[in-house]
Amino acid sequence: MAKQVLDIRAGKGMTTSQSNEFLRNANGGERLKRWSGNYDSTREHLNFEIKKGGVICEVDKKTSVPKRIRMLLEERKIWDPNRGRDPPFFRTVANIILGGSRDQMHRLAFGDQVVNLKKGADNSNIVRRPEIEEWAKDMYKFVCERFGEQNIASFIVHLDETNPHVHCTMLPITENNKFSWKSYFGELKTDGLRIYSSLHNDIAKINQKYGLERGDRISETGARHRSTEEYHAELREKLVSENEQLSQTIEGQQTVIREQRATKGHRTKRI
Repeated sequence: MAKQVLDIRAGKGMTTSQSNEFLRNANGGERLKRWSGNYDSTREHLNFEIKKGGVICEVDKKTSVPKRIRMLLEERKIWDPNRGRDPPFFRTVANIILGGSRDQMHRLAFGDQVVNLKKGADNSNIVRRPEIEEWAKDMYKFVCERFGEQNIASFIVHLDETNPHVHCTMLPITENNKFSWKSYFGELKTDGLRIYSSLHNDIAKINQKYGLERGDRISETGARHRSTEEYHAELREKLVSENEQLSQTIEGQQTVIREQRATKGHRTKRI
């Protein structure tokens, strides 16, 4: 069965660069230089976001995520503890990614339509399926019930990358209108792992009907969390190693061919 994805990382605010990537709000040249190579501009029209009340809308590119955060705080008269701090110090944003195994997410998003994942391919004929909208609405409902709808600054669904997923920007604000990361996620060395495990368990109950199940616990698999930079570095090392192995294999095959030709020529001369 396909596995679910739930990743939560602390942020000390939201940059314009992050916002532009979430909203796909940049020029073509900037997209190519700064954004993931998995981005497919011919599928950008499939992206959507969910707003208050679980309403599905087109991505609002005019209102940046930092502006949404400011509007949210001003409306509730909440002070941003990082305001005026350079660099920012407090964890005021939870960057949440929701998704699952690629094949299953493709089935939810595109049904039996074939998406060409080769770079530069034209997928403008692809149509968004209602199943991905239902899944996204259920994920939105889960986040609302767990963290409060009033704390969601943005909930954007990307269907233009290799693997469809959600980017949710949540502000960890308590009922007394105070920022508190610990209140929602604890500390990793104490109760953080228990809270994260509970989140995975609870969201797995919802994901079951979408063909996604909870993955194995890190404590059982021995896997470790890697930053994006670490992942890319390890990927490069793997590719270099594979290329070296391939080169050695080709060189070995060429040596065998040369030896076979030499042996064949020697036998021909004797005859």
